[in-house]
Amino acid sequence: MSTLNTNSIGKYSGNNISIDDPLRFKTYTTTQRDALSGSAAGDTIYNSTTETLEYYNGTAWVKLYDPTLEIQYLVVGGGSGASSGVGGGSGGGGVNAGTTTSLALDTSYTVTVGAGGAAGTSNAAGNVGNESRFDTYYGGSGGFGGSQNGVASQPTTHTGSGGGGGGGTNAPNQQTAGSAGSKGNANAGAAGTQSTSGGGGGGASTAGSGLNGGAGEGNSIETGSSQVYGSGGGGGVAGVGATPGNGGTNAGNGGVRDTQDATSGTANFGGGGGGSGGTLASAFAFGASGAGGSGVVVLRYPNDFTLTTSGLTKTETTSGDYKICKITAGTGTASWAL
Repeated sequence: MSTLNTNSIGKYSGNNISIDDPLRFKTYTTTQRDALSGSAAGDTIYNSTTETLEYYNGTAWVKLYDPTLEIQYLVVGGGSGASSGVGGGSGGGGVNAGTTTSLALDTSYTVTVGAGGAAGTSNAAGNVGNESRFDTYYGGSGGFGGSQNGVASQPTTHTGSGGGGGGGTNAPNQQTAGSAGSKGNANAGAAGTQSTSGGGGGGASTAGSGLNGGAGEGNSIETGSSQVYGSGGGGGVAGVGATPGNGGTNAGNGGVRDTQDATSGTANFGGGGGGSGGTLASAFAFGASGAGGSGVVVLRYPNDFTLTTSGLTKTETTSGDYKICKITAGTGTASWAL
């Protein structure tokens, strides 16, 4: 004779109960679930396809636990490198920040971190940085700073493009500060005002003093405290002892003729490179201009989800109920799963 095994059920105060063994619901795949007949409101199963409990509400099956995949993103393009010779500072990379709830689970999305543009050498033009990307959200590159032999370049045209490069020193029409990004603004002759999803323009170079680079955009997604991204580089100066332009936060400063080289933008902040001041007497060569700082992609999402990436250099930290993924290099993919 077979033995009927049963669980012992204990009743406590109120409506609380307990059982000796784990409570196990009947398991179905999604296909098997959809083939069920006679389901009534309140019926509960374990769906092995979605790996979650589901209940029938009288009309459809609903996940018992279905959190929203809400992703906050920061996408910063690479800053540009300034031209060699006496030149203007370069524009910072574009800054694009926001929140999306439109992405699906178990789906790969493209991520690219743009490198900073190299500095020009031997009186050559600078080099634009590279745009960064997360899915359809872009941080464009900045424009490079001009020199006495050429005008500055303007930024790429994606939404969130970086600032334009500052002009060189020879012709009066080149002595202008770089434009700001497509969603920002910068003032000629001074530090740019804070931009809104656009990098700061590079400061122009003049014979008397270099202009400051435009301000970038502050964002607190990574640390909880505001950090500045996408600032423009300062302009170089041809006059010995003259004052070079300062770069915005995390961008390069301008150089001084025969005295000091310009500096580069900080990596992963998208700052533009500082403009060269011209020849260095000790080296009998053109003083170095600054390279652009590389961009960055930062993603913040709930702890309930697991992020998988491929082809990317990243670090992950936890802050309360959220994970923060900082991607510093590479081109690859990112996907989320429960």
